[in-house]
Amino acid sequence: MIYELFSPLYTGRLSVQTFGIDRHGGHLAMTFWSQRSAKLLAYTPEGLLVSITKAAMCTWDTQTGDETTYPVQLDESLLACYTLAQSGKTFASGSRLGDVDVWNVLAPLLPPRRLLGHRDCVVCVALSDDGDLVASASRDGTMRIWNTDNCQELAVIHVDPNRASPVAFSPDGQHLASGSANNVVQLWNGIPCTPVEMHVLDHNSAADCICFSRDSTKIAVGLSDATIVLWVALTRTNIATFRGHSRSISSVQFSPDGTSLVSASYDTTVRVWNTNQSTSDQPLAVLTGHDLQVYSATFSPDGRYIATASGDKTIQIWNASGIRQAGGAFQARQSYVNTVAVSADGAIVVSGSDDCSVRVWDAQAGVPKLPPLLGHTKPLTSVVISPDASLIASVSNDSAMRLWDARTGAAADELLGSPMGQVSATTFSFDGQWLACGSYDRNIYIWNIATGHLSNIGPIYCDGWAAVSVAFSVDNRIIAGGDRRGNVHLWDMNSGQQVYEPALPAENDAPYLPIIFSPTCTHMASEINKIVRIVDIATGQQVVVFTGHTSSISSIAYSFNGLVIAAGSMDGTVRLWAAKTGMQVAVLHGHTGTVSAVCFTWDGKFLISGSEDSTIRVWDIRAACLSWMDVDDNPAAAVETTGLRGGWLLGSQEQLLLWVPKDYRGHLQLPSCRTLISQHRVVITAEADWHLGNNWTDCWRGPVLVEMYPPNT
Repeated sequence: MIYELFSPLYTGRLSVQTFGIDRHGGHLAMTFWSQRSAKLLAYTPEGLLVSITKAAMCTWDTQTGDETTYPVQLDESLLACYTLAQSGKTFASGSRLGDVDVWNVLAPLLPPRRLLGHRDCVVCVALSDDGDLVASASRDGTMRIWNTDNCQELAVIHVDPNRASPVAFSPDGQHLASGSANNVVQLWNGIPCTPVEMHVLDHNSAADCICFSRDSTKIAVGLSDATIVLWVALTRTNIATFRGHSRSISSVQFSPDGTSLVSASYDTTVRVWNTNQSTSDQPLAVLTGHDLQVYSATFSPDGRYIATASGDKTIQIWNASGIRQAGGAFQARQSYVNTVAVSADGAIVVSGSDDCSVRVWDAQAGVPKLPPLLGHTKPLTSVVISPDASLIASVSNDSAMRLWDARTGAAADELLGSPMGQVSATTFSFDGQWLACGSYDRNIYIWNIATGHLSNIGPIYCDGWAAVSVAFSVDNRIIAGGDRRGNVHLWDMNSGQQVYEPALPAENDAPYLPIIFSPTCTHMASEINKIVRIVDIATGQQVVVFTGHTSSISSIAYSFNGLVIAAGSMDGTVRLWAAKTGMQVAVLHGHTGTVSAVCFTWDGKFLISGSEDSTIRVWDIRAACLSWMDVDDNPAAAVETTGLRGGWLLGSQEQLLLWVPKDYRGHLQLPSCRTLISQHRVVITAEADWHLGNNWTDCWRGPVLVEMYPPNT
């Protein structure tokens, strides 16, 4: 209302336009921030929300977002595990010394009841719904069941000391489920008396979390392979398997009526499932409001809301009834972008993601040109396009290399054999005859594209733990491989003999070690200790050093005219330097996660960057360099050159110019970003007569105030 009334009376305004952002379909009811990342959430019957961090226990009013009690401080140095009762009234923690403490959430100032008996670190604790029973598993090889009222030990069960978590009580208090070795879940009955093992539930991977339905008839198990399995507790029958998460499951919980299941994952998403489906990879909803791993998700007692807690230090409240009634209202965002490549003509961009897909984009419009290319079973590590733009090659953690027709997306007939070990990188030679990949078995494999067979040269062996990068020289005479110890090896493509050993100091562990040749084939760029170094291949001497990044560099690109070096880093920025002098010419802010890949178009006009924030950006190099030199306080340009501080855009004198909501920060399309490939876009623009200063009347074009408000009024 204020904006509508006064905006016509001002000039030089800021304008913010949003595309595709609808506040999560209107289902996100509230977001509030905590000083530490909450690991556990539970509602009390009164509707308060209890959160647990490694340092404190807090209770929140979900209507206002305010803390309702003074936080209970916990001893972080000794705290090993903790849990909340489903009722939210009781909190239990296990210590590294073997103690178990039970707290009254509603009376947090009372000292906890201490349960003694374990002789080693407590790795997992569980509470019955009413908080009357606690089960604790320890590295001493025992699982103990206690009565929390009188601190009496009811039973001792001998378990595998290496795998005795997670643990969960059934709501009726009659059953107990615990994780065990060999990817099984042990189901016990006879609680609270001495329990008797009922059955072993077999899985394909280890159980990370367990939950019973409210009527105690079903069990949900979240597995480390990112799947969720449902069982009938009485018959031990597997009734459903849900797939869709790309990383391990941190939390599962049934809705009060048992018709839905909510799961939280380290892939930053929360998913809501229909428990009446036997098998599904299509959840009712995918909630993508968090930026980092989600630790906990829980239904409110009436089932109307879902609360989620994340490593991004936020707690979000979602309208669950709307989600469940309007199934599919949310679209899953594209997963982390691990790798990108651009065609020679700059028309298409190819990306590989954590969701195991290869995607082909129109570089100018930012829209998909083909449906996702599916076939890999694990996250992509590298994608490349052949020089004639006819083939796409992709490699993945599933140890497979695949070829795709870049025009149709069809899998090429000459599907290449799988090298041994996890595959980390791949590249085409510049004449399009060869395709090479680096593997975690320390070898670099080279294929002849025409025949589809391995070359007579190789496999080439790297002795440093794993071959994590590979590059051809532009003249196709030399192939380089980087190993995980930080060493770069060079071989002659004709003889297969090692030719040069550039003097690059070795790292203890270099998981990325990006390398690339100069267009003249006389120099090579590589990363050491957050620094890009240019080395003369003939002499092995360092020529130029490029500094500025504050975290490890994950990707390096050399413009094909030899003028510019670009590097993407875990610090979320892309930096550009003059290749000959090492002078920094631009810093590109915009990504909110690790910049995992950068590459230039062949004409050197644009740079493509892919990030773990799930976006791909096409940058105009000339515009970026001009923006970097411009000291004007244009707010949109300032975001690009200086970034945000705590969500604020600052002026040259650190004035607070504009605050950007958290949901918008990862989707800002800044002036030098020609194309933003993302489901959402936020564009900030300033009018030509943008005003900055202390005199607000400089931008006032309405009636003077003395006419509006005479002195006697």
